[in-house]
Amino acid sequence: VQQPVTVTDIDSDGALTINDALYLAHETYYDGGAEAGYASEQSQYGLSLAKLWGSANGGSYGYYVNNVSAWNLTDPVKDGDHVAVFSYSDLTSWSDMYTFFDQTALTVKKGESVTLTLSGACFDEEWNPVTVAVSGADVTLNGEKAGTTDEEGRITLSPKAGTYTVSAVSKEK
Repeated sequence: VQQPVTVTDIDSDGALTINDALYLAHETYYDGGAEAGYASEQSQYGLSLAKLWGSANGGSYGYYVNNVSAWNLTDPVKDGDHVAVFSYSDLTSWSDMYTFFDQTALTVKKGESVTLTLSGACFDEEWNPVTVAVSGADVTLNGEKAGTTDEEGRITLSPKAGTYTVSAVSKEK
């Protein structure tokens, strides 16, 4: 679930980075703070995650800023950026894919519907980053199935009044 975080330079390196944002997110939202749920370490890729939200999976995490892949935790962030981080669950064939909707928050008036597009970040044959539509994904509103994305990754929703967390899962992507 997306939550706001006020980012400051917690490691005194003179920059606002993904590391600062994640450390402060844990301080704010994780029971026990960053000491209990967050760790970073130097790796062949630079400063990398060692523990996220209390889970250590051997350093297999993905980082995105505004839905663009980041190199490591020292990548910069600025006011208004959206940082997303996840743990890979498939540590054998790396079939996990970072997915995102084209809108991160919206307000819908009574009687209106909204169309969202689900995209996924992956790589082409030459390992260049590309974004693809995620078709056939089951979309939920607060955990209740609301429908499935079409071939272009789109779904139209007509929710009742309320606040919703929209999620998607696909067995194919």
